[in-house]
Parts: sequence; structure tokens; C-alpha cells
Amino acid sequence: MENKDFYAKEFAATREACGVTNGDVEAIVVLETPSKRIMAPRVVYKYRNYGDERHRRLLTNQELYLASPLDFEDKKDCSLDYYIPPKGELFDFYCKHLPPQLIDAPRCEKRRYAKEMSKSGLLTNIEEKRRVQREIDERHFKHFGVLSLSKRYDIDYMWKHYGDNHKGFCVGFDTKILCDSGLFGSGGDVVYYDQLPLLSVDEPVEERVVKSIFSKLRDPYKNEDEYRLTKSWPHEATDNDRTKEAPIDSVVCIILGRDMTDIDKNEIKEIRTEVYPTVKLIEL
Repeated sequence: MENKDFYAKEFAATREACGVTNGDVEAIVVLETPSKRIMAPRVVYKYRNYGDERHRRLLTNQELYLASPLDFEDKKDCSLDYYIPPKGELFDFYCKHLPPQLIDAPRCEKRRYAKEMSKSGLLTNIEEKRRVQREIDERHFKHFGVLSLSKRYDIDYMWKHYGDNHKGFCVGFDTKILCDSGLFGSGGDVVYYDQLPLLSVDEPVEERVVKSIFSKLRDPYKNEDEYRLTKSWPHEATDNDRTKEAPIDSVVCIILGRDMTDIDKNEIKEIRTEVYPTVKLIEL
């Protein structure tokens, strides 16, 4: 496993949270997919606000929610722009990207189409192209959900923004159990960029989808150290569709925020005793 040392350092906090050492278990797991083998953090984390009843259901009901990107803070999340050729290259672009009905047409018809499109096609109007892309994304996102997780439990940024400013809690999940549960369609690390990449119509559709889902700006999101699980539905997803109950044995640790009140700590300890008696409890 060529990146073993890198991942071992990357997920040192994961090992500590779960009470394991290098000799006991690796901090990474290899997941088998239909097309390839991928490496993932053995444990992924969800930061929550204990004062929010919906968030507490993560503890009491193992409840996870796959949000639509339409509800994300970053409106460019999961929605990368396409590379648009300059006007001088549009004729060649349209000659290369013909509609199916013109694939076997005479050369003169192909060139006529390319000439017309390079003058009045969608790519000649950037704002119209973006409007159409937004409409396509909005329709797609009604059928699509993302579960945002982190690869570490000790991220100050995450505690401040998603853990009620250190007064909340964090739950660690076994990544392999989640992925094998059948609740999700795909998953992977988010890749952070100083400038978001552009999509190309020459890329396979699957590559474009993956790039869109797992690309984010480095600033201000790099500190999230995010790992995502996703799912698509053939229909517009309801809240009930988006709400999933994780396998109870996927919960491997519960971490209490450093500024959590004693009352809240005691309540969580009671829940842990009743629901997760063998799960490790960490107090920061």
C-alpha cells in the first residue's frame, strides 16, 4: 500500500479517538467498488449541535441527512463551470461535437451546422449558458444528496462552525460499515483547489460528475478536511428519502466538545450507556 505512511499520519487523530495504536489497526481502510479499490479513512466524523433536536437524533436514532447542494452555504459547491472555447475556436469545437443526427451526414452539412452554431449557438452567449447550466443543476440537485463528514475529530474550525462553538458533540463512524450498508451510492475525499477546475465536454460523464461533487475551494473550506457520501434518486427526494438510519454498529466513538455543559455531558453519557455501551467516549 504505497501511501500507507502518508495516511497513517493524516489520520493519527482517528486512531487516538478510537483508542487504537499502529500495531492494532491501520488508520485507513481499502474499499472495494465495482470498478476499483480505493483508500478511505477508517473512521469519519459528524460534528453536531446538542442544542438542536434534529442533531440529537444522530445519537438517539443514528439519523443522518443527505442534503441537497441547493441548501449549501457555498452555491458553487457541486456545480463547476464548463470550459467555454474562445470565439475563434467555436467553429472547430462544433465540428468536433456534432449532434447524433449529423454524425454520418455529408461534410458540407456538418460544416454548415458548425458555422451556424459558432455564430448563434448557446456558447456564444456566456450568461445564457450559465443560466441554462444553473437550471440543469437545480433540477439535478432535487434528486441528489450529500452527507458531509470529516476525516478528523480535532478540527477547531469544525467545532466552531458545526459543533456549537465547542459546546456540541461529534460522532465517529466506521467508514466501511457505512459504505457497505447500501444507504449510499458513492463516496470520497473532497479535493481542495485555489481555483476551481473547469469541466470539459470531452471528459467522460462519470469523471465530470465526480469532479463536480468532490471539488471545493481551498479558502475557506480546506479546514473541513471533508469526506463525502452521496446518493441519487430517480425522483425528487423528500426529507424522508434524505433521512437515513445508520447501522448502530457503525458508531465507533462519541466525542464531547471541550466547552459542553455538564448537564449535556451527563445526558449523552446516559444515551451512550443505554444505546452504545461498548462505544468509546472521549471528553476533550
